[in-house]
Amino acid sequence: MAVLDVIEEEALQSNSQHMGTFVKQGLSDIATRHIAISDVRGAGLFLAVECVSNGAPNATLASFVVNHLRQNGVLISATGPDGNILKIRPPLVLQQPEAQFFLNNVDAAFAAAASQ
Repeated sequence: MAVLDVIEEEALQSNSQHMGTFVKQGLSDIATRHIAISDVRGAGLFLAVECVSNGAPNATLASFVVNHLRQNGVLISATGPDGNILKIRPPLVLQQPEAQFFLNNVDAAFAAAASQ
């Protein structure tokens, strides 16, 4: 019950919806600049980015992005049958500065991958 009380008292459910929309819109904007992103999907703070190359799943790219983000202080993982889906699950207390830090680093990771 204490956990549920904190979720209610700190408005974490509405924060999840608000920040999820912010992050998803940011990822969709990044996808317009990087053809290796074929889809951005999810709800609230549970989001996914699909990595592709020539329309085919690209697990190598997903792994590169995960490692690039890790080296820059962001932890996410890759999943899916082909290992090409970036799984994004930040904490419910995520705030806009941290979300923007994440988005900046995702953009940089895809830019670094494209330059290789």
